[in-house]
Amino acid sequence: MLYQYIFRYIFLSIFIAILIIYNATSCQKNNEFLNLKQNIQYTGKASCMSCHKEIYNEFIKSGMGHSFYKPGDFPWIENFEHSTVWDSFSNLYYEAFLNHPNELYIKEFRLNGKDTLFSNSWRVDWIIGSGRQTRSYIIEKNGFLYEAPITWYSIKKIWDLSPGYHEGFNSGFRRALGEECIHCHNGYSPFSEGSTHHFQAIAQSIDCERCHGPGEIHIKNMEKDLIVDVGKGEIDYSIVNPKHLDIDKQFDVCQQCHLQGIVVTQPGKRFQDFRPGLKINTFFDVFTVEQNNKKEFGIASHAERLKKSACFKKSKMTCTTCHNPHQPTDLTLAVQACWKCHSEPHQKKCSLNDNLKNSSNCVPCHLNKTGTSDIPHVQFTDHYIRIISRDTAQKLSPKQVKDIMIFCQTQTKPSADLTARAYWNFFETRNNNPTFLDTIPKYTFLNPSLEAAKFYIYRNQLEQAQKVLQMFKPLNLQEKVWQAILLAEVYEKQKQLPQAIAYYEKAHALQPFQYQAQLKAILLQLKVSDGSIRHLEKALDNLLVLHKKNPLDYFVTLNIGKLYNDLRQDNASEKFLWDALKIYPNSMDALLELEKLYQRQRNLNKAQLIRHRILTTQKTKDKIQ
Repeated sequence: MLYQYIFRYIFLSIFIAILIIYNATSCQKNNEFLNLKQNIQYTGKASCMSCHKEIYNEFIKSGMGHSFYKPGDFPWIENFEHSTVWDSFSNLYYEAFLNHPNELYIKEFRLNGKDTLFSNSWRVDWIIGSGRQTRSYIIEKNGFLYEAPITWYSIKKIWDLSPGYHEGFNSGFRRALGEECIHCHNGYSPFSEGSTHHFQAIAQSIDCERCHGPGEIHIKNMEKDLIVDVGKGEIDYSIVNPKHLDIDKQFDVCQQCHLQGIVVTQPGKRFQDFRPGLKINTFFDVFTVEQNNKKEFGIASHAERLKKSACFKKSKMTCTTCHNPHQPTDLTLAVQACWKCHSEPHQKKCSLNDNLKNSSNCVPCHLNKTGTSDIPHVQFTDHYIRIISRDTAQKLSPKQVKDIMIFCQTQTKPSADLTARAYWNFFETRNNNPTFLDTIPKYTFLNPSLEAAKFYIYRNQLEQAQKVLQMFKPLNLQEKVWQAILLAEVYEKQKQLPQAIAYYEKAHALQPFQYQAQLKAILLQLKVSDGSIRHLEKALDNLLVLHKKNPLDYFVTLNIGKLYNDLRQDNASEKFLWDALKIYPNSMDALLELEKLYQRQRNLNKAQLIRHRILTTQKTKDKIQ
């Protein structure tokens, strides 16, 4: 028997080796890489270190190499002595402080004259950003990620509100970070398909696999000594080396994160499905907003801006023409790239005299370095190569705002349906001005899609939305979950609550981390019940299960506090209502519920304090509106 097992093992090993060699040979003939398929696993940057130590050690010094990490992993660059930030719109103060060399906290509080009306502290779990421009901070609970309201801006060495939190848009510690956001700031972090912001695991920093694809096959080949001599010009097809891709696919490797815009995924695809060596528009398309002001650009608009340049249009340059992705940015490399074309043989010498030319470089005159249109207090290089002095600054007038056009950067002739979906995503994620929706009928939703359903629900065209959703054929779990949620919303608006409950529960059954759907189901069940203690207790038990999944969700926490109050469980009610106020300090619902609790207890001192806070909060809300 032992010999039989040994024989089977040897036979199986030989068969696998032959299969690998056959696949590698087949891929070589077809010029295809083995790690493009979705079932090939990511292995993390640590798996690359043993064989590529020198490159690895250089890469981790770059901005990408330490873009996402734990507090204390790198030296502190922040000034904690002057860290107080006041948001005049929300009337909230923030202050960062170290409780321990490796423990960073952010305190949120409100002042009433010289007195502190309330104060809450949040421990930071992750830092995002290398610190060359910014450092922002993330709170994590059970795989759910939320952004903190303040950021350290390294160039000016100041603390200020985080990007997108200014001018009355401060969402506190409630801004959820989803798949697209983390994908471009971190290594592969498997996302719970169909959830809003839950991750099964979280990587630490952008890594090798973001540009080379998953390393499972390559690692196994190395372990079996199936080594390809790349030094002699051979291509190792077990993992993507971008230099062996055609120019468009090389560009797509960078464009997955350095093309900022409105993302529209292809049917059945997700943002994380893209792999280096494939075409981006097979998975998603990116639309950008046309700007009248040539000098304005977004912080991640490198690809879009470079494409405007005559240098790009008239050459075969890629991002690696000027950048070594394994190293920190080096202007010397960029200048050397310029002189490959702009040299004596081409009669395109720089107009500066030799002394100035040799002591300077091309960047100050042809690549503007300035602030960006979307992130304050930073200095980024505009990749639109041109003679900057010829630009004319031109702001959009209020009349032009409604006529903003968006353009597809990943397809030359996007379909009317794709464009309509892009306009909806622009409205939903960038600017909820209803005027923008007037543009959509010009393009029309030709195919049933989730975006089309959302558009019709927003317009209260419920029968049309229902028809679209019934015709829609989901191709993956994510689409199945959102189809169920949107159908539930339609039925809820039509006052058909049992059907709405059923579809919300279906969404939660498909994806247990889609707890918002289950929250809606619980609240609707309570609404159709007789309001008895039995039904209140059942709803409370179900909400406590959701709270255990994510204790940082404001709506779950608030409703638990309300139910405990209805059940006259005062201590528990008080605790959860204060927890809700920690998550959302300007919550009128939580404040009014607390006042009701203290009035019922005849605790007039506490009720009076809450009444005072209600009045100050209302003033704040009136100011924002």
